[in-house]
Amino acid sequence: MIINNKLSVSKFRAIVGLAIVSLYFIVVLMIDIFPFLGRQQGLLDFGSFYASGLQIQNGENPYSPDSEYVWKFNFSRVGAVEK
Repeated sequence: MIINNKLSVSKFRAIVGLAIVSLYFIVVLMIDIFPFLGRQQGLLDFGSFYASGLQIQNGENPYSPDSEYVWKFNFSRVGAVEK
């Protein structure tokens, strides 16, 4: 009876350990995948590749500072405009 009890305790510990490790990996996967499932994210960082492809299709230079896809920043405190 003592041997069966020890086996059942060791099996229980193994099952609990496996369950904890499995839940950990499921949570990590959810944290990594969920931010990309929503449509509100759009192209994220890949938008620059898409925009440069559009400009190449139109025969334009994708690295041009006059591109409509390049953000403009206005530094009013120092009187400089960065494009």
